[in-house]
Amino acid sequence: MATTTRNKHRQLAKEAERQILVQEEESDTDSDYKATNSSKSEEEASDQTISDNDVINISNDNDDDDADISINENVSKKRKPPSKIIKPKTSWVWKFFRETEDGSKVICLIEGCEKMLKWYGSPSSMKTHLSGTHHITKGIAANYLEALQKGDQNLISNIIEEEKSKSHPYSKQESLTKNVIGFVIGTVQPLSIVEDKDFIKMVNGFDLFYKVPCTKTLKEQISLAYEAGTEKVKNQLLQLENISLTLDTWSSSAHIPYLGVTAHWVTSKFEPYELLLSMEELPYPHGAIEIQEHLIDLFDDWGISSKINGSNVKKACSNMNIGERIPCIVHTLQLSVGKGLDIAKVLINKCKCLIAFLANDKKK
Repeated sequence: MATTTRNKHRQLAKEAERQILVQEEESDTDSDYKATNSSKSEEEASDQTISDNDVINISNDNDDDDADISINENVSKKRKPPSKIIKPKTSWVWKFFRETEDGSKVICLIEGCEKMLKWYGSPSSMKTHLSGTHHITKGIAANYLEALQKGDQNLISNIIEEEKSKSHPYSKQESLTKNVIGFVIGTVQPLSIVEDKDFIKMVNGFDLFYKVPCTKTLKEQISLAYEAGTEKVKNQLLQLENISLTLDTWSSSAHIPYLGVTAHWVTSKFEPYELLLSMEELPYPHGAIEIQEHLIDLFDDWGISSKINGSNVKKACSNMNIGERIPCIVHTLQLSVGKGLDIAKVLINKCKCLIAFLANDKKK
């Protein structure tokens, strides 16, 4: 760009020289001499002027380029990223917290705490910290701050204890207690867990106003829940036409025999269902008559005596002549092993007596 401007000025200078030469030819010799000298001086001056103008133009062009660059830099500097909409902090929790310099965390202002929490734009974590750690809720925040300004620790303690004494309405309390019962039963916890200090602390951390029931109350609630569940299952079984059963007897590690009874049925949509009806200790002796009496009592309790379908299935298989009956392989294998051990029956009996002696309580 500077080179083009320089060429233009040179062309203009040459045209000016030509006009001066034409004027000199028309004048007389003296004036021609003077004009020639003057033309030379003008030529030099014009050359000098052209060079100065060239420099000025070049500098101006460079200045323009620099100006454009500086303008672009200034514009880019002035272009700030879009600022986030900062909502006013109107929540009551901000009386107990302050933001860090970078605004990414908040610090609890209660003396001796100074807990630092991450700030995500919602005060929910701060509310949880105040209620769970300091037992401060929105209802007592104003009174707590007033007592804190007075420096009255007794008043602060009374405010917190009064807040702790509050509880949920009866319906909400019962609903939460059902959740606790579900936890105790589902995870096979001892009933005494509801009186454990750590368990109570954990529950109060989730909900300050929930009163954890004692062991006695929990037993009563579980009994009521069992009765309600039993009636619900009975109504479900009454709607079925036929039910199949599976039985299993086994001994625990403490050598206590149990009998498990499970009901099976298929819905109209061919969906299989199963339900454990009983898992009770089976008293001695374990004969066929004793087991039969136990099962009859169990079926009467559930109201399904007329719905047992095992005999019908066996009779249908024999009447339809669908094939030879295949007995249980595991049971057959067990019988064959038992017959094979008859050879060492004397030795086996001695081993059984030794095991029974070692398994018995030595204090008896």
